Amino acid sequence: MNAPVQQAAIRQYAKQLQLRTIGRASSQRWRSRRSARSKVILSYLEALLGAEVEERDRNAVARRIKEAHFPK
Repeated sequence: MNAPVQQAAIRQYAKQLQLRTIGRASSQRWRSRRSARSKVILSYLEALLGAEVEERDRNAVARRIKEAHFPK
C-alpha cells in the first residue's frame, strides 16, 4: 500500500477512535519522509489502529446483542 493511502487510513481510524493528535501527527511527521523505516512505521500504525477499530466494533455488537435480551 502506498504512503498517501496509508496516511488516509490512519487519519480515518484516528478520527473513528477519537485520537485527534495521532491523526494530525501521522500526516505531518511522515508526509515528507519516504524512507523504508517510515513505510514500516506507517504500516504498523495502520494495522494497529485498524485492529483496535475492529475489536471495538466486535465488542459493540456483542454488547448490543447481550443488552437486547433475545430469547434463547
